[in-house]
Amino acid sequence: MTLEQPSPARERILLAARETVDENGILGLRLKDIAEKANVSIPLIHKYFGDRVNLVAEVLGEMYLEHDIDRLQNFADYFNALPNPTAEDLLPLFAYTQEDWRMKRRWSRMQILAIAAENPVLRDRVAQVQEQINAHLIGFVQEARNKLGLKNYPVTNRALALLVQMYAFGFVMNDTLDHVGAAVPNEEILELMKAWVMPVFTEESTPPLD
Repeated sequence: MTLEQPSPARERILLAARETVDENGILGLRLKDIAEKANVSIPLIHKYFGDRVNLVAEVLGEMYLEHDIDRLQNFADYFNALPNPTAEDLLPLFAYTQEDWRMKRRWSRMQILAIAAENPVLRDRVAQVQEQINAHLIGFVQEARNKLGLKNYPVTNRALALLVQMYAFGFVMNDTLDHVGAAVPNEEILELMKAWVMPVFTEESTPPLD
C-alpha cells in the first residue's frame, strides 16, 4: 500500500495562512485573503480543513509548537556539544531578552492561548502540542543533570520543566513595561536566574525530597 502524498494545494493553504498571521496577526486570518494568497478557492479550503476553526487550529498549533521546540532543540545541541559544561552554561536557556522578534513570538503565543480559551478545537491542539513540549523539556532537564553529574536534587524534572515555561510567560509582563521604558534590564534578570534557578543544577542544592 502506498502512502498518500501531501497535497500541494493543502500545503499552499497552510503556508498562506502562516504568512497571513505573520503579516496581519491572528485576528487578520480571513479565508478570502488566504484563498487569494494560495491561489485556491474558498471551497477548496473547506474541503481540506472543514472550516476556519480547523484551519486556525492547525496553523496556530504548529506555530505554538515551533516557538518552543526549535528554541529548545537549538539550545540542547549547544549544551550537549560543550566538553565540560557547568550550571552557568544553562543560563542562555532562560534568556528571554527584549529583541523585537522574541517579543513578537511571545505575544503571538498569548494570542493563540486567548483564542484557544474559546475554541475547543484549538484548545485540544494546544494541549497536544504542550504535551510534546513538556516531554522534550523534561528529557533535556534530565540530560543536563546527568551531564553535570548530579544525582540528588530537590525538584523533579517535570516541575522544573513547568517552571521554565511559567517563567517564559512572565516576560510578557516585562514587554508591557518595555512599552513605557520601564522594563527590567537583561543584566538584572541574569542575576535573578543565577540566584533562583542555578542552585537546582548544583550539588549545593537543598537535600532531595523524601
